[in-house]
Amino acid sequence: PVRELRDQKNQDRKERKVMGLKRCPFCGGEADFYQNYSDGYKKYFVTVKCEMCGAQGKVFSSERKWNPATLKSAEKAWNTRTERSNDE
Repeated sequence: PVRELRDQKNQDRKERKVMGLKRCPFCGGEADFYQNYSDGYKKYFVTVKCEMCGAQGKVFSSERKWNPATLKSAEKAWNTRTERSNDE
């Protein structure tokens, strides 16, 4: 049972990584989705975080675990980059 759970978590992670997250804008590291549940709010909180430097994107909430719409919102926020000006 523990191995099956670990295998399922690894498979879920692989599927989420395929969604198209850009590399970290600060260090170039790979990013992944992170989710936590709050008993107080009775909601899941999802964000994208760099696995190397820990940079984190905007946090989104959902009442469902790994809600596809919430993941898509977190992905879009993480992948949004500002344009550099010619002054930089």
